[in-house]
Amino acid sequence: MLNGASLHGSLGGAINAVPKRALDTPVTQLTATYDSRSQLGTHIDFGRRFGDAKEFGMRFNGVYRNGGTPLDRQCALALDYCGERFRMSVDLGYHDQTRDQPLNKMSVRPGFSIPAPPAPGSNFQQPWGYMGITDRYGIVRAEYGLAPSWTVFAAIGRRTSQSETLDSISSLINARGDIAQTFA
Repeated sequence: MLNGASLHGSLGGAINAVPKRALDTPVTQLTATYDSRSQLGTHIDFGRRFGDAKEFGMRFNGVYRNGGTPLDRQCALALDYCGERFRMSVDLGYHDQTRDQPLNKMSVRPGFSIPAPPAPGSNFQQPWGYMGITDRYGIVRAEYGLAPSWTVFAAIGRRTSQSETLDSISSLINARGDIAQTFA
């Protein structure tokens, strides 16, 4: 409700991803993961503060997964400076998402009863379907405290996205459960 509907109209709003910042206590964590169907992965979280007053901070988070996961690689780097009156941060990020035979939403043509849903785990999309998306982003923020109750700030950012898709758009066309597909 706070952030409204997402780009593709799903209900429930959007997720506001907030980058992690370096803490006063150093962080070094390496986590290995294993999910079903041999999906192996690792995650690193590394953060430090530097300087006489620990005014400079750096935090890196990276994830790598291999197997049937749609989100294979992602990383984020957060740099910050916290002075007495001036504060600045730089956030950089990357993620790579690939899916074979992506199962997308289906439209329903009007005029008939909806049949029973297919069995869980079934995929009616074409086996040659593919979707690959790579996102990169960067944000710079700065603020300066003019007085105890007055602060000026500025922020600028940029995001680029590259997408490759070979897919079909599906429509349920009758009560028997027949599907028509348009290739995109």
